Amino acid sequence: MGHLIEAVREGSSEAVQIALTARADVNLRDEEGWTALTLAAADGSVDLLEQLLVEPNVDIDYPNHWGETALSRAVFIGNERIAKLLLDEGAKVDLADEDGDTPLHVSVISGRLDLAYLLLENGADVMVKNKSGNTVQDLAHKYGRKDFVAILGDYRRDSMWTTVLEAGIRVSSYFGGMINAGIIEGKKGVECTVQVCVEQNNQHDEDKSKQSELSFTTLLPELLVLCAGMVETQDMCEDILERLQRVQNYFAENEEIAAIPAKDSFPLVTARFHAFLEQHSNHSAVERLASTRTILGLLRGFHDDIDGIVTQSDLADSTSIAFNWKEKWEKDVLAVENRLINSWKANSSELSRELPDAASQTGALLLLNSEAMRHKNGYSARSQHLLESASKKIARMSGAPIPEIPEWFIPCHEVQRHSKPFASGSYGSIYRGIWRGSKVVIKCMTVNTPFEKRAFLREAKIWHKARHPHIINFFGACCSSHPCFFVCEEAVNGNLAEYLDKKKSRGRELVWSKLHEAALGLEYLHQNGIVHGDLKCNQILINGEGTAKLTDFGFSFVLSESKPKGAGGATRWRAPECLGYKEQMPTFESDVYSFGMCVVEAMTYDVPWGVYLPDVAVVDHLRHRQFIPRPSVFSDAEWDFVLALCALNLQSVSN
Repeated sequence: MGHLIEAVREGSSEAVQIALTARADVNLRDEEGWTALTLAAADGSVDLLEQLLVEPNVDIDYPNHWGETALSRAVFIGNERIAKLLLDEGAKVDLADEDGDTPLHVSVISGRLDLAYLLLENGADVMVKNKSGNTVQDLAHKYGRKDFVAILGDYRRDSMWTTVLEAGIRVSSYFGGMINAGIIEGKKGVECTVQVCVEQNNQHDEDKSKQSELSFTTLLPELLVLCAGMVETQDMCEDILERLQRVQNYFAENEEIAAIPAKDSFPLVTARFHAFLEQHSNHSAVERLASTRTILGLLRGFHDDIDGIVTQSDLADSTSIAFNWKEKWEKDVLAVENRLINSWKANSSELSRELPDAASQTGALLLLNSEAMRHKNGYSARSQHLLESASKKIARMSGAPIPEIPEWFIPCHEVQRHSKPFASGSYGSIYRGIWRGSKVVIKCMTVNTPFEKRAFLREAKIWHKARHPHIINFFGACCSSHPCFFVCEEAVNGNLAEYLDKKKSRGRELVWSKLHEAALGLEYLHQNGIVHGDLKCNQILINGEGTAKLTDFGFSFVLSESKPKGAGGATRWRAPECLGYKEQMPTFESDVYSFGMCVVEAMTYDVPWGVYLPDVAVVDHLRHRQFIPRPSVFSDAEWDFVLALCALNLQSVSN
């Protein structure tokens, strides 16, 4: 194997440069077909990739044995920066792997809307089918990715205009052709005309622009109402909306000179602004006071985003676009501070209605004290005094206990979540979002009773302590919001079942490697007195580096603490003693049994017992001590291992 490939594997920039200086073959492939470039992309090594891209003979599109190019690997691990670097260097956007999946297919499978936009902007074909006969839209429907379904429709090259025409007629009919400034009396005007579309099949770029305009037009009434609900920051929010309207109007009036990349990023900024308003509009006085610092930072970020669009489009000198927000920023911030102070003076008597019980009063104290203590440097003396005064008033008014601020506490306003969840169930919903500039997953949990609240707090405490390479990183949780939520790292490669299905050609070695990593995570939990209690392959996630990590201790508990019977995972993974009318609490041993079922699931690419045997039959078999029949894929030694893990007399299972 070449020294250059070894240097990339080691992640050594110096060793890479030495190899390149020695004229190493930059396109040399290892036994699996990886070149130095594809390895750097797969590992997310931006610095190494940039070193390799300057080599004159580097082949950007050289695939490995599974047909994966550097671009497809960058998309697979969710690295937008690497994908953009490769596309800027001329990487082919529609090259398919051995399954027929193009990078756009992979972006849908991985749930990366940002990368899908990037690929579409670079000409990715939405009509290509993989070897299973699926277009990217088919996959979006299959995986329930509604946000993808919406944007992919914008880029269809055959019947896209039919959709625009129908939508235009509906909007025009509903709003009577004009959305006027009079929607909210006394508010600044944002006027927009709904244009009825006329079919022009030979003008694809113009079509995309008009559909974008239609989307913005459709959102305008709601955006205006949401801005009004921002109270103290309403004027600043309407400034953002006015700027978006000016940019949209300029694009509509100057089709021939407006830059396409900037136009394509415009809907993204609009969608994020909409999600921001949905999350923060119409909040209580306490929530508005505690979140002002965060909201001002986000509003400044939206101005910066619009500045970026203006710069990309060479619109900086346009009088219709000009908006000197920076010159009035400090004045606007001071006005917000004055409104907050005056609002609290005028409405403090209404606190008892806003905080009617001990739980809401304690939650308000937690929110205000966290903000005041953690972000002292982010406030003026007047604002700091206001936070402290509000806390004192609530404490005196209510007599509620002053809560301790947990290390893991994250206020709701600091997490910006997407408007639509990507998964949901009886437990709640799961969203993607942003926290401190990083992409995260937000798990919103249904917490309605005191017992559920105690369980949530216990879970946060357990997860906060569980720091291990094979446990999903826990960033924090919020127990003062409705719903309560956890914040953790995003596993861009999905769960183990999805990952192995995608990587089936890698064979058994990959399966056992990922199972070993999961076992290390489970061992760590057990060594710390934690029972997982809900282990199956979809609770083993794969991060961007391909590392297996355990998640969702939805029924985990510390052995010294009580837990009601009946808690546990799905029937096919649960140990026999955790099933039936006399079911026991999950134990270390039942976790080991569930891990054995994970081995069966991973090796067979199927749920334990297969999809045709109903759950009631599985329970009946186990009650009669009949174990799952041996699948043909297992060797004798491998099956003996499963039997040892899943011994029906679980007390005999060794730790």
